Amino acid sequence: MARGAASGAGPAASTNAPVADLSELLLPIASSYELPAMAVAVYKNETLLGSGVTGVRKLGDATQASLADPWVLGACSKAMTATLAAMLVDEGKLDWQTPLDKLLPEASIHPTRAKITLEMLLQHHSGMERDPDAASLEKVAASKDPSRARRALVQKLLALPSPQPKGTYAYSNVAYLALGVALEVASGKTFEALALERLFVPLGMSSCGFGPPALVAPPTPATARPFGHAIKDGRLEAARPGAEARIAPAMAPTSSVHCSLADWAKFLRGHLPIPEGQRTLASRPSLDRLHTPAFDRKTTSGFSFEPGEWAGPVTLHQFGTSGTFFASTWLAPTKGLIFVLAVNADTPTIRDAAEKVENVLFKRFAK
Repeated sequence: MARGAASGAGPAASTNAPVADLSELLLPIASSYELPAMAVAVYKNETLLGSGVTGVRKLGDATQASLADPWVLGACSKAMTATLAAMLVDEGKLDWQTPLDKLLPEASIHPTRAKITLEMLLQHHSGMERDPDAASLEKVAASKDPSRARRALVQKLLALPSPQPKGTYAYSNVAYLALGVALEVASGKTFEALALERLFVPLGMSSCGFGPPALVAPPTPATARPFGHAIKDGRLEAARPGAEARIAPAMAPTSSVHCSLADWAKFLRGHLPIPEGQRTLASRPSLDRLHTPAFDRKTTSGFSFEPGEWAGPVTLHQFGTSGTFFASTWLAPTKGLIFVLAVNADTPTIRDAAEKVENVLFKRFAK
């Protein structure tokens, strides 16, 4: 389904070294896995080493995808939520060990959830359910007030008994929704306003927003931004943007941030070691804490901890499958490397396709 190397200027490299065109690498893999479009970029610190994009924004339409297009990050949105939490910890507005009944003092919280700490929420050790029920998701997706809908959903879920004891590993989107509401209470701002003020505006992430890209301020023409795609009745089809409940704007703290690869890399760069004296997203101790497993697994706050010889002693990884989009990132802090990949589809074999691309990139750039 992917068609040729698509157009769209990416960010300029900060040195005179040529930027590798990776579009031809993507084309056969995207075609083999019948993906609408796929995009990738590789950075070493602020230098763009290579980038490429192939395919179309929407099946049935010939409009080519672009490197400047925004892609839904899915679970990779969680790293932004975790970073915002670290910022508020640095300011004394939160503490890693603050329990839920103190984070959300006005909520009616079941005793099995009351002492879940901020760090348990961050590192998926809250014991909470993975996702809200389908009916609640649909209600949230239909809301015109994402913050209010998110708060109502979180308050409803927190009043119920937790399915597992606190401290138990259980990957949880609900935990990050609760965390998003806690950030709102601590900051006095909506999650969306906080992300804009602390991340998107200061980092120059002008392509970023919340929810399906094609849903935000409906563009002209209709295919000015990528559509998500999912399998329906055995065929891959473009999704109606308003029907994508898992990436509704209210799900921003856990799964629905969208942005271009270049803007995503601007954020991720803040998680690499930074020379003394340069501005950081959060304090070095707080960032180190985000990157370190606090419990008995490799899961950290917003990433997973992946030892790998190609990247040095530490690799940070996250991928997000959101039902209609896919995104993946790898960070090698000791080498200053950032790999970002996005697809406007979610299929049963999407991770295999991504891994084929990433393995080639690791061999080529992580020398």
